[in-house]
Amino acid sequence: MDFLVDSGAEKSTFKQLPPGCRVSKDSIVVIGAKGEPFKVPIVKNVEIESENKICLGDMLLIEEADYNLLGRDLMVALEINLIIKNSQITVSIYKLTCEDEDKINPKVWHTEKEAGKLAMEPISIEIKKPEDPIRIRQYPIPLEGRRGLKPIIEDLIKKGILEPCMSRHNTPILAVKKGDGNYRLVQDLRAINERTRTRFPVVANPYTLLNRISPKDTWYSVIDLKDAF
Repeated sequence: MDFLVDSGAEKSTFKQLPPGCRVSKDSIVVIGAKGEPFKVPIVKNVEIESENKICLGDMLLIEEADYNLLGRDLMVALEINLIIKNSQITVSIYKLTCEDEDKINPKVWHTEKEAGKLAMEPISIEIKKPEDPIRIRQYPIPLEGRRGLKPIIEDLIKKGILEPCMSRHNTPILAVKKGDGNYRLVQDLRAINERTRTRFPVVANPYTLLNRISPKDTWYSVIDLKDAF
């Protein structure tokens, strides 16, 4: 089925009901090209398939229309891009093929229980009154919780993420039991946060970062720091 891409349309529309689709009892008031409001029925849960994506969406049945319109709702769902360059508009749908994946360095893929390390200078955090140690007494941890944390700590030491040391500071750790019966290591850093000197945000606003991506860029990386130490 052919559609006319209309970025000014909030909802996508049919001019004829496709086979297998049914008109619902719900309707909506729209304003057409003539500027006059009128009521049209809603076709719910329509399966839309493009070259690389399948989605479900609600569409409007407007038999008076000259074309099927692909509005902003399905443009977002199907990840359709409009690129304006040299007084021309290009409509594109990006897709990741098996050939593209074969070209990606396998080292970038995450594997279970893997720890990534960035080649960067350690971030130094300044605290107020550094001459006064931060010492918070350790909460009592049940024997089951200690046994659950033991393999986690041993694995972190083995990977070089944690290093045994003698520190003037101490903050409690918690053994949080997960739904699968395993444990999660959680450190109570509230006392540290109260003494930390505020800095500028290390991570920029995501909206600002996305605006810096030009239409010429075809590849970019997003690094998600989870459980960062």
